[in-house]
Amino acid sequence: MTEFAATMSHINQQTQKVTEKLNELVANVNRVLAKLPSFISDRVVPLMDKLRDAVVKMWNEFAKFVAEPGDWGKLADAAKKFSDNVQGPVSSQAGYFQESYSKVDDYWEGDAAKAYKKVLKPDAPQSGATEQYADTAKAVSDALNLCRWTLVGFWGAVGLAYAALIYKLIESCVAAATGAGILPALGNAALSIGVFAGAVAAAGWGAVQVMGGAASTFRTENNGNNKWPGGQWPPSGVVTG
Repeated sequence: MTEFAATMSHINQQTQKVTEKLNELVANVNRVLAKLPSFISDRVVPLMDKLRDAVVKMWNEFAKFVAEPGDWGKLADAAKKFSDNVQGPVSSQAGYFQESYSKVDDYWEGDAAKAYKKVLKPDAPQSGATEQYADTAKAVSDALNLCRWTLVGFWGAVGLAYAALIYKLIESCVAAATGAGILPALGNAALSIGVFAGAVAAAGWGAVQVMGGAASTFRTENNGNNKWPGGQWPPSGVVTG
């Protein structure tokens, strides 16, 4: 099982735990209410409705993230492939353009031959254009890694928020087992659910902002040609200016 799969399995277990504790809370409240006079139980019903609405809202919001959780393992693999298979090899060649790359040029003489040989110098347009590819590959690799760690941070935040919610629900279940503790228990549960939903929403918003920046990097680098003379790949023969 991958690290991502293990994390999501843990998140699913926490989700089930929350559901179990909510069901236990409702069962405890109903059990106690059956023994109380109606003038007391009537005060509890609005709180039960409030709790139900909070739970529905929480699951609706959380479902959006669970539907598309991402996979930081695949992002890490893609980033490594860009770095190892594209950026590294291309970068290593960028400074190797030399006159010896074209032996036929040894037979050329005159100003035209000297001008053409400038194409193959390390500081010539071909080298700069090759560096552009290497820079693009590195930027893409870095952006993929950024998305990867953003997902790790997001689901880590969700796990912590879940842990806090489960703890509070356990408290509420215990309190709801007594008549005197029903009202505080329901209020505490509703508040805790709101805190959880807010924490997940904040973490999600932050993740979206970071990934939006990464997406901008993808677009920018895909269109980047600032090291290409005239915005185009240098022709095989470059005339001096």
